[in-house]
Formats: sequence, structure tokens, C-alpha cells
Amino acid sequence: PEATPIPSRLPTPSPVSSASSVPADVKPTEANAIEADLLADKLQSGANYPVKEVKYRLIFRTKADAWVRYRCDEKQLMKFRLKMGKILVLRGKTSVWFQTSNAKAVTVAQGSGAGRILSSSANAFEYNNNPTAVWPLEARGMIEEKFKPGRALPLTEDPVDPELTLPAGPSGTE
Repeated sequence: PEATPIPSRLPTPSPVSSASSVPADVKPTEANAIEADLLADKLQSGANYPVKEVKYRLIFRTKADAWVRYRCDEKQLMKFRLKMGKILVLRGKTSVWFQTSNAKAVTVAQGSGAGRILSSSANAFEYNNNPTAVWPLEARGMIEEKFKPGRALPLTEDPVDPELTLPAGPSGTE
């Protein structure tokens, strides 16, 4: 009679590191710095900058849902939908690039100044079919090199202005 084969042990599963958020073409030392910055500033909004180094402090408020895309200095380009009534504070040492799907839906205030509709800002212009603003305005010439926004943001609806909405009469008409 033949000997019965002895089953071999299966390898024990071990944890595998997840995919990194760092681009593949980044050197290991740069990758560590990028990941550390992401941990310190998840929104890449400049929140981790020392106050004395911040030259641009911009406060964006939404009057309606809007897509936003921005980049502060050399941080990563960010893009997400900002809900109505939310506030986004961006800080930059040298520059801030900002883009939205609807300039009527977003107000911007610089520092402690009064907010104004983004489209009426001196720093606003149309780029890649979206309302865009750059601080300082001189950085506008570097938008292709530094901002690289890609495709246009999806369009969103204008905010409803309660002052323009008239109440309906008792039967629904006046």
C-alpha cells in the first residue's frame, strides 16, 4: 500500500498596505512629505500653515449647492460638491486658485472683509467654461502650469433669491 500524502499548510494571511494616494511618479521622500501633509490638512486648504506665513485668507460661502475645485500653493488639487450654507476657508502663502460650477452660488470674502458674489470679484474670470478666481491676480498667467483643472465642472442651479420670490395668492394665482 502507498503512503497517504500529508496536507501542506496554507500560508497565513498577512495585512497588505492599501493603495497610496500619492502619484506613482513621486519619489519616496516626496511621497512621505505629501502623505504627512494630507494627514495634517485633509482638505488641502492651508489650515496647517502658520498664521504669520498666510498671505491670502479667503472665505467662500455657498448660497446653493455648487461644485468647487481649488489649489492652495503647491498642495494637491481638490474637487468636491459643497452644499448650500457651507463655508470653505482657503489659505495661501503665495497663491490660491479657485473654480466653481456657479459663480452666483458662491460668495467670497478676503480676510475679514465683506463677502461678495464671486462673479463680481476683481480676481474672477471665465476659464475652462467655469467661473474661476486667482489670488494674486498675477498668478493667472500660470494657471495652465499650476492649476490644471481638467474637464469643466458639472453645472449647478442658481440660488433661489427669497426677495424675488413672490408669495402665491390663495388659489395659487394672484
